[in-house]
Amino acid sequence: MGTICGGVCGCRQNWAVPGSATRALLATSIGHVLPTVSRLAKSMGLTVHSSPQLVDIIDDRGGRRLDVLFQRLARELTAAETEAVRMVTDPRPTGRRSPPGC
Repeated sequence: MGTICGGVCGCRQNWAVPGSATRALLATSIGHVLPTVSRLAKSMGLTVHSSPQLVDIIDDRGGRRLDVLFQRLARELTAAETEAVRMVTDPRPTGRRSPPGC
């Protein structure tokens, strides 16, 4: 675990992740955030299942599109919105190769 700036300014921490995820479950109590997440995910061709405070996103192509979604969300959401989102992911199954182009 480290910080984006190296610990100089107290900015948000970032964590090393084990690899691309193929599924993510996101939750928040901020009402307008999950519709934004759903809209972006659907526009990228990801499978999305929604309920009032949860969004289940599946990348059936190996996880690369989910990585790109996270990058877009980092730019689209405010710091307060990002801090209010809770997420859990499923890693890509071990030994399974990504389809070509992912």
